[in-house]
Amino acid sequence: MYTDDIPAGAEGNFLLVISEITGGIGISARKKRGASFDLTYFSKPRDAVRFADWAAVVENKLGTLSCEGRLVRTAGHNAVQTDMQYHFMFTVSADYIEYEPGEPMEEMEATIERSE
Repeated sequence: MYTDDIPAGAEGNFLLVISEITGGIGISARKKRGASFDLTYFSKPRDAVRFADWAAVVENKLGTLSCEGRLVRTAGHNAVQTDMQYHFMFTVSADYIEYEPGEPMEEMEATIERSE
């Protein structure tokens, strides 16, 4: 699989491109992050893999992904065939809590003020 430059003769290989990244704030400390991907397969001339079969296999394999031990579902599946390329686009979204602990309280001092 290629992630940067595509060399000549790449037929039979894949390219993964991040096409969009979104973010936002949810309820309280929750944040939202999303990323859209385009997985491109460079088909070979007279390739035996038919587009419809390829799209079904990819959709089944990319229905869920594991990210740091957490399963995330993909959405927005779309398959498109262009000249000698099969594209499969999908989006991954996640909600998370960003927590930065403050300084630990090692000592607490209680002060009581009395009014006369």
